[in-house]
Amino acid sequence: MHDQPERVRSRGDLLLATLSVGLPVAIYNLLLVLTGTALLRAALRRALPGRSWTWVAGLGAGAAYFAVVTVHFDVYRYFRDGIDLGVAKDLGGGSLGRALAFVRAELMGLLPLVLSAVAGGVAWIFLCRRFGRRISGGLGGSGAGRRFGTARGILLANVMVVLLPGAALAVSDRLERTLGKVEAHRLYRVPLAYLTDFDGDGFGLMTRPFDHAPFDGSRHPYARDIPGNGIDENGVGGDLPRAEARPPMEAWDGRRLERKNVLLVVLETARYDLLDAVVDGQPVMPALAAMPGQRLRVISHFAFTGPAICGIFNGTISDAEEGTSLIDRFRAFGYATGVFSGQPEDHADIARRTGMDRADVRWDASLMPAERMYAGADLNSLVVPGHLPVGELAKWIGTLGDRRFFAYLNLQEMHFPYDSKKIPATLLDEPIPRSEITEANRDWLLRTYWNAARRVDTVLGMAIETLRASGRLEETLVLVVGDHGEELFHHGYLGHGVNISHEQNETFLKLVNGTIDAPEGPIGHSDIGRVIHNALARDPADRMPIGGPVLAIVGGPVAPRQIGLFDATGLRKYDFSKDAWTREDGPGGEPRRMDEDPAVIHAWESYALAASR
Repeated sequence: MHDQPERVRSRGDLLLATLSVGLPVAIYNLLLVLTGTALLRAALRRALPGRSWTWVAGLGAGAAYFAVVTVHFDVYRYFRDGIDLGVAKDLGGGSLGRALAFVRAELMGLLPLVLSAVAGGVAWIFLCRRFGRRISGGLGGSGAGRRFGTARGILLANVMVVLLPGAALAVSDRLERTLGKVEAHRLYRVPLAYLTDFDGDGFGLMTRPFDHAPFDGSRHPYARDIPGNGIDENGVGGDLPRAEARPPMEAWDGRRLERKNVLLVVLETARYDLLDAVVDGQPVMPALAAMPGQRLRVISHFAFTGPAICGIFNGTISDAEEGTSLIDRFRAFGYATGVFSGQPEDHADIARRTGMDRADVRWDASLMPAERMYAGADLNSLVVPGHLPVGELAKWIGTLGDRRFFAYLNLQEMHFPYDSKKIPATLLDEPIPRSEITEANRDWLLRTYWNAARRVDTVLGMAIETLRASGRLEETLVLVVGDHGEELFHHGYLGHGVNISHEQNETFLKLVNGTIDAPEGPIGHSDIGRVIHNALARDPADRMPIGGPVLAIVGGPVAPRQIGLFDATGLRKYDFSKDAWTREDGPGGEPRRMDEDPAVIHAWESYALAASR
């Protein structure tokens, strides 16, 4: 009996929400079509005077606009709200051209829709040329045609609709954020955002994030917080008491380190749960799971390959920071150094930033583009099967004699879309086709991903067997670490680097033939160099400190969209664009709301201060 009123209220709330969103969207769409019609009609009248082109213009403007809306909807549905040009630019290593090349393969999935829209436009042009005069004569002179609207009326309507975003914000910030996913709303929000930027700092009452101090140009969401001045320049977390940026990695003293070989294996897109995953009673990665060694939880600071590899090699959080490369450290100790990668390490300028271009031997996917696993052969999407770099690693080790080595091996089989003809279907009958990757097929997608992980495990076994056959296994420190995680629709996203979460940011490290004093919580990629140092240290007293909360960022380091801290208790996160605080209690947990946590903001502010110097 008590359920019925609640159900009625829920339906009423649903109806109210639908109207509050649907009505503005309908007004936006209608007005944009009317405006496009007026402009198109004016252009047609100028080109072909003496004829009324009202309804032809209306047909064309409406068809064109709704084609754009349809394409935009499908793009949004495909990528959700997790990717934009800013995120894509990060994927491309800071280059917008590379970014577009990176997502080009994904956009190809929308090609049929785009071609359909183009075909519709071509058909409309043909109909206008063939029947335009007849349509114009029959409908353009009708009463409805004559009353289709004046330029003054349409201009006044546009001015009034410009105020709609402000009205939506006044009603509900959540309503305004929901409407912000509609392209027309974002278009009409531009004038109001400009007009409400009273202090000219680039942020106003209608921007996201909005300006908490609209009349003070020195205070805005990404203003540099001056420690200890009693002013909260960015309006979140209070004044920064003092900057506590982590110092760069200390110098290494080779006399205090064991002269073991070091094999650093980086796995593309390695989720935190791979070593425990089981399919039909079979472990997903039996070879790696069975290897004796220490396991650590690792957080990718940006959950992108470029910053991750730079962090691992240089001990940094961002790939824009300077650091001392592992290549240079081991070269200074007289080690042979080699790079063997299934990806092109010039992608995102990784080779230069990490010193890989100074290695004694460098072999990567750019040397064998014909062996690529996926269709893309450009620098940003070229990857080759793991047995190729492992084979080159084996050849190189055979030439070293008694010389110690540091080698980097990168394996790419778990790269999106997680399947190619070069990956055998071991753990499933048929991998999911790229066109079928949707949230409804999550189980099939996850099984396909696990299948790719099994292939990686097989290739890893080849690398370990190479060490064993050469008699070097027991004297080689082996580290297997992921560059980032991968969300497979757990929170509604697909991929990585677009939403801070355990699924996207957390991976693992397996340390073989060495141990360290493991912290209680996870470590960051910037700690991997310290892990190597500590595992080689002869005296435990020489070990470097490792651990503490790990900072994660979506977007740029100085102007992020999200920031988060991972520690033993889980994840605490702040979303600038939504002004929302959430936490997750651990891997697999669901986000829930939390109160403002100054420690998260202060960790980012300290890092941003150091990064901007």
